[in-house]
Amino acid sequence: FILRNADADRDKPDGFSILPSLNYVGKRDAGDYEDLRGMDDIGYAGEIGVKLSWRMGELTSYGAIRRGFGGHHGVVGELGAKYRFEASDKLTLWTGAELGLGDQDFTGTYFGVSEAEALPDRSEHNPDGGAYIARISVEARYEFMPDTAVMGRLSYGRLLGDAGDSPLVETRSQPSISIGVARRLDFRL
Repeated sequence: FILRNADADRDKPDGFSILPSLNYVGKRDAGDYEDLRGMDDIGYAGEIGVKLSWRMGELTSYGAIRRGFGGHHGVVGELGAKYRFEASDKLTLWTGAELGLGDQDFTGTYFGVSEAEALPDRSEHNPDGGAYIARISVEARYEFMPDTAVMGRLSYGRLLGDAGDSPLVETRSQPSISIGVARRLDFRL
């Protein structure tokens, strides 16, 4: 979840920007789920890369690319766009659409089933890289006190292609909701 400063968003100039792109992916312990019996564990993964974005008024389009380390060593990223709407001086809303991309190393790590992991009810699966998920989202930020806001995000993702066809996937639908509190800190002396 990305923390935003609504005032900074409002004052940002239109144009091109380059930012670092970081992500963290939790581990998968096969022993925690009966459906994953016989699968290899996957360790924690970090991802580091770059994000390019173009802002024009209230619309921002972006692309990010990251290299994984730890749990996976693939290349992963996103292409997307977000629209910002200021409902009031305290409430800001965003809507967005995004396409998640990953190379064969990434999709193989999380959606693949090796010959050794295959069981009678779980066939071997070697997914190709490419677009693996499409997402839409709605986000809100409400500043209820100066420098303090509550934030929420509701998103719906749909697994695509070989990722969605994986025998590990119970459903292609991937809804999520998150909520948090953000506090703006000023370290200037």
